[in-house]
Amino acid sequence: MLQFGAEQAATTGAFEGLVSTLDTTDLGTLARVPLSAFGGNSVSYYYWRTLLFEFWRPDAARAAADSLVRAARTLVSEQPNDPGVHAAKGWLFAIKGQTDSAALSARRALELAPVADDAFAWSNAAHHAAGTFVRIGDYDTAIDQLEQLLAAPSWISVPVLRTDPLWSRLRGHPRFERLLAR
Repeated sequence: MLQFGAEQAATTGAFEGLVSTLDTTDLGTLARVPLSAFGGNSVSYYYWRTLLFEFWRPDAARAAADSLVRAARTLVSEQPNDPGVHAAKGWLFAIKGQTDSAALSARRALELAPVADDAFAWSNAAHHAAGTFVRIGDYDTAIDQLEQLLAAPSWISVPVLRTDPLWSRLRGHPRFERLLAR
C-alpha cells in the first residue's frame, strides 16, 4: 500500500471492492489519509472512511457515518427524490444500528427507482438495498433483492456472492445456498 500510495488507493473508484482484501497494515495506512486527499470534499471523505472501517473497526465506522450524515445534510435536502441518496441513507442507518430507518430508506430508494423506468438506477438501488437488509439482519428481504439482481444485468453475480464478506452473513440460509448453487 505504501508503495502505491495511500492517497491514490483511497481515492480510486474501485475502493469498495478493494477494501475487503487489505490486511491490517494497509488498513492502518489508509486510516491516516487526510481529508485533503479528497480535495476537501467531506462527503466523499466520510463515505470512504465509513467503507474503510465497516468490517475492520465498527465503532470508527459509526463515527464516520455520523460525520457523513452531518456533511451530507444539504445534499439530502436538495435531492429528496434521488434513489441513490436514499440508498446511501439506508446503508448509513444500518451502520449506525438504526434498523427501522435503514429499512425505510432502502425501501424508499427502491420505490424511486422502478426497473421499468431506469434499469441502471434500479440495479444500484436494489444492490444497496440488499446490502442494507443484510446489515440489519433482514435476510429474506435481502435474498429477495439478490434473486432479482441475479436475473437482470447488475454488479451482483454468484462469484461476488461467494467472495464478498458482506454476503457471508447469509451463508447457511437455504435460499442463499440455492443462489450459490446456480
